[in-house]
Amino acid sequence: MIRFFFVLGASLFALAPAHAQAPAADAAAGKAKAEEVCAACHGANGVSVSATIPNLAG
Repeated sequence: MIRFFFVLGASLFALAPAHAQAPAADAAAGKAKAEEVCAACHGANGVSVSATIPNLAG
């Protein structure tokens, strides 16, 4: 039984480095991308420029 827990603990320890943390969010880059890509169809404030495109605001 002790051997089982030793093997289990060792395997979990070996897998730990495989889970790298995600990079920190860059709010400025996200805002620039939204202004560039999303606003083309959904408008700068999320209000669509066309009746066929859904609003993102409200």
